[in-house]
This record gives sequence, structure tokens and C-alpha cells, in this order.
Amino acid sequence: MRKISVTYRLILLAVAMVLIVGTGDLAYSAKPSNDNVLTVVLEAGGGGSFDFIASDTGGGPFYIGGTLFDLETEAELGDFQCWGWFFTASRRMVTQEYNLGERGTILLAGEEIPNPFGIIGGTGDFKNVRGQAEFEFVAEGVLVHFDLS
Repeated sequence: MRKISVTYRLILLAVAMVLIVGTGDLAYSAKPSNDNVLTVVLEAGGGGSFDFIASDTGGGPFYIGGTLFDLETEAELGDFQCWGWFFTASRRMVTQEYNLGERGTILLAGEEIPNPFGIIGGTGDFKNVRGQAEFEFVAEGVLVHFDLS
């Protein structure tokens, strides 16, 4: 009967560990289920909160605020802040903050058109969040779907 050397056993163990860890990463990186999606209704620009300072090139910095509501109960949840830079009418780089009251905030950043935006951080219940947000325009305002992972 042939003996397997200690070195060969260590190599087999290392290969097995790589396969196990690799399989775990594939399962972990799978798209989140619908349980990880938080949707709020955004009513932007209420009370004339849109500000824009035009530059010589036609673009410039802007700010807009708004109010967030629960999709199901229509209860007010918090407020929305968005600021950034217009490069052209169809190209805007923005940062957005969604303040969801006692639950905390979710921060997004990216190019406003097209969807989606990257979630870059948060506070409170959302302090370790990552994922993306997509927007759906409806009669009530904008539905913001946070795909949290």
C-alpha cells in the first residue's frame, strides 16, 4: 500500500479549501431576494426647493430636496436631499441622501441617467448596506427601489 506524503496532503487540503471558499462566494454574490428590496415614494421639489446656478458652459451645480413616504401606508418617513452638477441636460453627476427617520440614512452616488445608482453607505439600520437603487416614475412621484445586500 502506498503512503501519501504530508506535502501532498497539504496540497489536497489547500485545493479543497479553495473550492469550498469559492463555492461560498458564488452563493454570497447571488442577486438578493425581494426580501432585500426597500421601496419608498419620493415627492421631490415640493415648496420650490430646486436650486441651479448656471455656468458659462450651460451646466452648473444644483440642489433639490423632497419628502419620503411609505409605499403602503403613505405615512411620511423622512426627507430627501440631492446635489450635484449638470454637465448637459442629459448628463448629471449626483449624490443623494435618503433620511428615513429613526431607521437612518442611505447614500447614493452616480450618474443620474441611466439607472441604477450605487449605494455608497448609510447610517443606523443601513450602516453596513451596499447594493443599488432604481427609480420608477409613477403618478404619486418616484418609487425608489433600494436593492440592499
